[in-house]
Amino acid sequence: MSKNQTDHAPEQPRQTPSDPAHEARYTMSVAARLAQLSPAAIRSCERAGVIAPTRSSGRQRLYSAHDVARLGRVRMLLVDMGVNMAGVEVALRLMDRIAELERQVERLRATRQNPQRGQ
Repeated sequence: MSKNQTDHAPEQPRQTPSDPAHEARYTMSVAARLAQLSPAAIRSCERAGVIAPTRSSGRQRLYSAHDVARLGRVRMLLVDMGVNMAGVEVALRLMDRIAELERQVERLRATRQNPQRGQ
């Protein structure tokens, strides 16, 4: 995918405001250390649309535990598997889609096991 096609935020599971995994709390330097990526690599991920950090009132990038986990997957793909950034983007979109489909299957199973809950 070209950069022009990635101007939107990455697909990520819907979150609730009270979900601590999605609470932005890490600065870029801390996120870089936790994910074992350089700040430059993280900025490259942001430009590619792979990650979308929140910003503090002072415009400082802030990352959640979910973001750091996603950056860890980026590191695995980039460093361990030798995938380029375009491949990382495609792989993460596929992983996100698989996770969404798995959640849908679980909801359908729960509804099937307890039909009253789905009504």
